[in-house]
Amino acid sequence: MKVCEVMSACAASIVGTASLTEAAARMKAENVGLLPVVTEEVITGIITDRDIVIRGVAENLDLNRSTVAEIMSDEPILLQTEHEIEDAARLMAENKVRRVIIVDEGHRPVGILSLGDLAVNLDDEHMIARVLSQVGERSVL
Repeated sequence: MKVCEVMSACAASIVGTASLTEAAARMKAENVGLLPVVTEEVITGIITDRDIVIRGVAENLDLNRSTVAEIMSDEPILLQTEHEIEDAARLMAENKVRRVIIVDEGHRPVGILSLGDLAVNLDDEHMIARVLSQVGERSVL
């Protein structure tokens, strides 16, 4: 099964120059915990609600003046739409991440694949258990 068949469509993204307050407001409005960071529609990083709390609030940054680019993860895990969900599972386990960004041929974000998506759609129970245990060791996304 291809990742594009089970991913959640990615309707929202944000630019790196946006403030952390703007990012949090966008997450609230879209009911998401992760936003791809884009420059001219090409993904350059990701920011999560956890990033805002751990790297922003806990570090006492000015949330209205600090930018997304200051705290974003600039090496997101990306997969193209035609990859198999088993590829995504392996990548998530290897990198200990809960979500990967799905991109089109131009590296524009089109979706997000989460552990929940895998758990519901992956037929290999052993692989699901392995991914969950490895990601749970030290998850960053």
